[in-house]
Amino acid sequence: MIAILCILTPFIAAMGRLFHPHRSSAKITSLIASVTTYVFALFVSGNQIDYEWFPSLGLEFSLDGSGVSSIFVICTALVMIPTSIYASMHVSENTDTFLCLLLLVHTGVNGIFLADSLVLFCIFCELTLIPSVLILTGWNRTGKKQSIPTYVMYVIAGSLLLLAGILAILF
Repeated sequence: MIAILCILTPFIAAMGRLFHPHRSSAKITSLIASVTTYVFALFVSGNQIDYEWFPSLGLEFSLDGSGVSSIFVICTALVMIPTSIYASMHVSENTDTFLCLLLLVHTGVNGIFLADSLVLFCIFCELTLIPSVLILTGWNRTGKKQSIPTYVMYVIAGSLLLLAGILAILF
C-alpha cells in the first residue's frame, strides 16, 4: 500500500492544483506533497502490490519496493523537497503550473522505479515525458526554441525503441 501512496501523493497534489487553482497555496501544496512522499518513501522497502489488470492479456499492475528501487524512490523524494522550494522561489511566471508539472514528473519517476512489469514501466516512462516536454516548452530560459524539436524527436525515437523492445520480450 505504501508503494501506491508514493505514486498517488504527488499525483493527487498535482490534480488538486489543477482543479483548485488558488495561487497562494501552490507553494505550500507542492512542499507538503514532497515531504509526505518522502515520509512514505522511507517505508516503501519490501512493500509489494500485485493486482490483475487485464487477465485476458496477462497484464498485472505490479509494484515492488524491494531492493534498489526503494533507495531510488527515497533519493527522488529527498531531492524533490529542495527542488520544490527552489522552484517556488525562483520561477516567476506561472509558478503554480510549473509546480504541478514538477509533481507529475515526480509521480512518473516514482512509478518507473517501483514498476515490476514491463508494460507498467513503459506507461510510467511515457507519463513522465509529457510534463517534461511541457516544462521545456513553457520555461525555456535561454530562448533557444530549437532544442524543443530535437528533444521531442529523441523522445519519440526512444519511446518507439522501448515499445519495440517490450513487445519483443513479451511476444
